[in-house]
Amino acid sequence: MKPLHHGLLNARRFARRSSASVLALALCGTLSLAAATVVRGAERAAEATLSSGTSLQQIDLEPRTDDSATKRLTPATLTAVAALSGVRSVEPVVQASFDSGPDESLPPFLLHATSARVSVPPPLLERVRPEVFPLEGDEVVLPAVGDGQDLSGLLGRTVSVGYVQRIGENRGTGVTDRITVVGLYDPAWQIDGPNAAYAATPLVAKWAAAREGVGAERFLQTRGFSKATVVTAAATTSRPSMSSAPHRKSSSSTGSSRTRSATAYAWKRCSCRRSSTSSTASGPELIGKGGWLNTGGKELTLADLRGRITILDFWTFCCINCLHVLDELRELEEKHRDTVVIIGVHSPKFVHEAEHEAVVDAVERYQVHHPVLDDPELATWKQYAVRAWPTLVVIDPEGYVVAQHAGEGHAHAIERLVEELEAEHEAKGTLRRGDGPYVAPEPAATDLRFPGKALRLPTGNFLVSDSTRHELVELAADGESVVRRIGGDGRFNEPQGLALLPDGRVAVADTVHHQLKAYDPRTGAIELLAGTGEQWWQGSPTSGPATEVSLSSPWDVAWWNDRLWIAMAGVHQLWTYDPEEGTVQVAAGTTNEGLVDGPAAEAWFAQPSGLAAAGERLWIADSETSSVRWIDTEGVVRTAVGTGLFDFGHRDGEAGQALLQHPLGVTALPDGSVAISDTYNHALRRFDPASGEVTTLATDLREPSGAVLDGDEIVVVESARHRLTRLRLPEEAVRVEAVAHRTRRAATDVGPGTLRLDVVFQAPAGQKLDTRYGPSTRLLVSSTPPELLRSGEGAGTDLSRELEIDPEVAEGVLHVSAMAASCDDDPANEYPACHVHQQDWGVPVRVTPDGAARLPLVLAGMDEQQD
Repeated sequence: MKPLHHGLLNARRFARRSSASVLALALCGTLSLAAATVVRGAERAAEATLSSGTSLQQIDLEPRTDDSATKRLTPATLTAVAALSGVRSVEPVVQASFDSGPDESLPPFLLHATSARVSVPPPLLERVRPEVFPLEGDEVVLPAVGDGQDLSGLLGRTVSVGYVQRIGENRGTGVTDRITVVGLYDPAWQIDGPNAAYAATPLVAKWAAAREGVGAERFLQTRGFSKATVVTAAATTSRPSMSSAPHRKSSSSTGSSRTRSATAYAWKRCSCRRSSTSSTASGPELIGKGGWLNTGGKELTLADLRGRITILDFWTFCCINCLHVLDELRELEEKHRDTVVIIGVHSPKFVHEAEHEAVVDAVERYQVHHPVLDDPELATWKQYAVRAWPTLVVIDPEGYVVAQHAGEGHAHAIERLVEELEAEHEAKGTLRRGDGPYVAPEPAATDLRFPGKALRLPTGNFLVSDSTRHELVELAADGESVVRRIGGDGRFNEPQGLALLPDGRVAVADTVHHQLKAYDPRTGAIELLAGTGEQWWQGSPTSGPATEVSLSSPWDVAWWNDRLWIAMAGVHQLWTYDPEEGTVQVAAGTTNEGLVDGPAAEAWFAQPSGLAAAGERLWIADSETSSVRWIDTEGVVRTAVGTGLFDFGHRDGEAGQALLQHPLGVTALPDGSVAISDTYNHALRRFDPASGEVTTLATDLREPSGAVLDGDEIVVVESARHRLTRLRLPEEAVRVEAVAHRTRRAATDVGPGTLRLDVVFQAPAGQKLDTRYGPSTRLLVSSTPPELLRSGEGAGTDLSRELEIDPEVAEGVLHVSAMAASCDDDPANEYPACHVHQQDWGVPVRVTPDGAARLPLVLAGMDEQQD
């Protein structure tokens, strides 16, 4: 449903429910140094509105939290407001989140508990008694459908739900409580936002206070209420018709629309607007059980960010495309640092990525210089209807969502949108400049910092790619003593893989520079081997002179079959470099992300990140499919361990059923087997081709990312412990209790039969699709299992397609890859600047009789057909 339609629908329902005139007025700026200021602000705003001839029944007071001196909506403050002449009542509102908790009999949901107000009850569809309000004790009213789940079966039941209890700095634990569902309301009612659940204030305050680690009374006295509805005595017998309720539709640079009220009430330095009856396009609150990073311990809310342009970056640290977007945003982040706040919302794919300490490590490892919300349960992800990593959501200074972009290549469009928003809100007086909320963490003193790979030199020393410090480090044979550091002058940018070349030099995968370089340990010289320094995009050359062809995040390298093989993680391929000819070319992979074996030109990979040469096989750690694969001398790709993008875990035994979790490294062993740096399982694993068995060699490693043989020992790169760890290869494997997982994302319900797939793409303002040389869009669709799709798979140029879903297949994954190229729309420019936008989606689906008949995936813009 469109945001504008939501606003009109809610307002109409609100209008039908009362004969009095209601104009909800948000008083931004009324709270300053004392409760008296709040009272005077509320009184003046009411008087000004009444004197203008507008009948007024309600005012919504909202606290400002952008100023530490601002008075909050505490019980004392609201008591003063209630004493005003003409005020009938003051109904405080406190908000908190709760979920389905550990009760597996409940549908999985995350809802926002909101204080029930007598003056604003939602339209009930079903109830357990004639009069439900006011609510008491543990009573709750739920939406009939919330968080995508049918909740109607909970009516009349008393069930256990979960919420967060703070137990320390940036630490919390899940606890349970009992609620009784006494009513269901029409979910189209969204005055308090989507997925609101209504409860008595004491219950909601208890949950909100638990998140702060304090008692409910102290929470309300210090933090205060979220807002308060003030009901005044002024009322008439008729309500204005919706045709007289002013709205303004404004387009962003991506062609999106947002709903705003054109009516503004000026009071002092305050620009006021109608409340949530007309602002359903405003962004949902930022919530995540893991808490906040890079804020100095402060928890942020959207209210804290009001006045700034906010960019939400939904990412997960395993995802190479997410890392690309982090780099894309750095220039914008620096250029607009006084107006733009980037918020990273970490939304995990793998179980390990849901560990808070792992997110802390990743934020440092990838040098994220903005606040990050750790959202291990994908709560904020769900609220913003995100379907893919990475996704960017732009929120304007007034709190409205104005654009959404999935995938890479959108930095130029967001830059233009930011400039437009700066100009617009500077003129309106709603732009707030100044320092952002980022607080840098204290640096740690270690010899290595998140090392990536290691290589044993002919001298017996070790060369290590010290990725976060952008250096190579030579260590003595003990693996600890630093001999020298190489390239700290900017010659490398997050280097990873290392391989010894026949001439004695070392090839280096200079990952973020998108280049290969050669380091000579004898002379210290560093030379460029391949790459232009620009990231490879669809349509770029895939072979040619090495320094004239772009690469994309080379992650590892290995010398095999007289070539240097490159794990090109950024485009899910293997490439080769020929030192004799000075050329590079694609060797295997289509750029499609997934696990497909067969001839090299037809195989699919997913972020290949580790390589090891062993005779007639080149072993490959294919990280995103949690698999180990190999290519033979005939150019055929096969899988030893792993099943696909969404199955992972720690399970030994026969290779066909064994599980890994995002391995980043492989090491050939003398007996023909291969050691696996099973990164997210913190383990060293082993696959034996002779027996077809997978075993565990060692545990209690911390994110091992590679390993190298040294005699009868193996030296493991413990990336998250910032060291090399020497292990003797055990004669017997460690026994580990089997654990299996699937991706954490909830499935989308789709109906059997025809499913309309729409990839939404709106070219940025000033650009158009580049059709000079034919279609500039591409869409590729497949499924796991293949039987899920009766028709609709394959490649095409139309971004919309009808798929035929087999009703006999209960669930699966739709794999969608889309690309669109847009160029500057200037007829006078013969060579306009062009940009490629691309994204891969893996959408888990569940086939149900009443499932959706349309699946929208936003590449860039806003989905105008959403309902």
